[in-house]
Amino acid sequence: MGKRIFSLLFCLCLLLSLAPRVDAAQLDGVNLAVSIDGGDPVTVKAYQSSYGNNLLISLRDLAAALSGTDKAFDIATEPDEESGTHIAVRMGSDYIPVGGENEPTDDLEVTDSFYASTAYNKLYIDEQEMRLPTYLHTESEERPADIYLRLVDLGMYWNLALTYTGEDALSIDTAADYVYDLMGLEADGYFQDLHAIVLADADTGCILYGSNADQPTQIASTTKLMTYLLVKEALDAGAFAEDSLYTVSEEVYRLANSEDGIYRRSGKYGTLKEGDQVTVEDLLKAMLMISANEAATALAEMVSGSEEAFAQLMNQRAQELGLTSAVFYNPHGLPSYTQDATTTKRQNEMSAGDMFRLVQYLLQHYREHLTAITRQIEADLPSFGQTKDGVTAYTRNTNSLLYNLPDCLGFKTGTTNRSGSNLVAGLPVTDSNGDTHDLVVVIFGAEDDAERYEKSTWLLKYAQQYYAANPFPQEQPVAVTEAAPTETAATVPTEETLPATVATEATLPAVVEPEEPASLFTPVTLALMGVSCFAGMVVTLLVVLLIRAVTKKRRKTYDPRFMR
Repeated sequence: MGKRIFSLLFCLCLLLSLAPRVDAAQLDGVNLAVSIDGGDPVTVKAYQSSYGNNLLISLRDLAAALSGTDKAFDIATEPDEESGTHIAVRMGSDYIPVGGENEPTDDLEVTDSFYASTAYNKLYIDEQEMRLPTYLHTESEERPADIYLRLVDLGMYWNLALTYTGEDALSIDTAADYVYDLMGLEADGYFQDLHAIVLADADTGCILYGSNADQPTQIASTTKLMTYLLVKEALDAGAFAEDSLYTVSEEVYRLANSEDGIYRRSGKYGTLKEGDQVTVEDLLKAMLMISANEAATALAEMVSGSEEAFAQLMNQRAQELGLTSAVFYNPHGLPSYTQDATTTKRQNEMSAGDMFRLVQYLLQHYREHLTAITRQIEADLPSFGQTKDGVTAYTRNTNSLLYNLPDCLGFKTGTTNRSGSNLVAGLPVTDSNGDTHDLVVVIFGAEDDAERYEKSTWLLKYAQQYYAANPFPQEQPVAVTEAAPTETAATVPTEETLPATVATEATLPAVVEPEEPASLFTPVTLALMGVSCFAGMVVTLLVVLLIRAVTKKRRKTYDPRFMR
């Protein structure tokens, strides 16, 4: 009996300690005054997250305010077994009130019912699943379930032209579109904290926007695009076929069962055991979609016999392609350590400009084969056997742009502590003449997933909006030139190739370091969440010690005759 009580309490305390709730001290309730098309302001409840002007907006209040306009939408919430809550948005439908919308309140205290996590909240817009940082007030007796979103997401995905008109005051022009003002964001330092960034046309090689484009930086799992190239060239040379079988080595088995592995013994997605035979096709899908490091090592062994020999081939091929900034130590992008008493931690490196050139080469030679993999959200891996639940092993894509930009070509994500959050993605964009080009965005060194997806989405949607009204420039392919530290935007295009709102070198303002980060997931927030988790773990430990003490004491009172 004591063990059962212990197990229940342990699980309860563990869940309480790990649930990603927002700390009340980090959210301040605000009754926003929002004017729709110049009309009298209505109240829209909101929260300031950590710092001023970092708003989270009530979707129910906003829907009620926009009812009857061209930007009207309805919202429904219901329980969801997988994610906790299912949120459905229907654009163009007037909102059906449930009570309490647009009513000012002083009761905006954050309670344990307020969650900050896309893991709990499944959001659909017109039946299209989205992956956005969403904040949910679960339903209570006082108020219905409500979801809160950031202004930038409401701008990009609801196409709302929102403008600050004062402290705690906004206006919305429903006749206008969200404005992608690159010059304004450049002046605000929107991109400056990234390690590097490139937005470029893969058809012409034209760099549309870039910052620190030639500065080498750690690239994490985006390394696997180079691994893919060498595997595909080996396939083309007839070294093996996609249905060829690879026998899992001891090294691959070890990596699969490490903290950096996916197909480990627990078997959530499937299991790779030493001696198993799996196909090259399934290894490619596992490597490019869920970013399985063990799959990258397996493919390296298939091509060159070992990781070390394959890394030499990677560096050689990079030089042949003119990717002069590239340095590879392994096929997956994990840290590599030297065999010394004082070891050196090394990671694969490349500039954003060279990464674009690599992707440009892949699209020119292997577009159909590559994107047939990277555009998939999920795929079965029959040769990997079954999961622990008895279904066919599978892989799932780590790239959230596949949800938020349905035409996205995919490509690759990558994250390590040193590199930050990285993303290489592509999107077909059509210009005013009806010509379609593949645009590629490279983001290196974002703070987290939310930042890399927000900024890559923003740039790709900016390109969509501009080229819908303008033709592509007809330049020949160009190379990214080395920029001095004071010329971080030297690759920003001139007024002849992009709209006047794009900053030119002559108009770029001095870069000013912001006093505080603008991200919702700031270091302070993360630190407080860490303290909360630690406190929960301490409580769990105390409960464990208490139960052990009680059960131990009880055992001393048992008569041995009744213990047989």
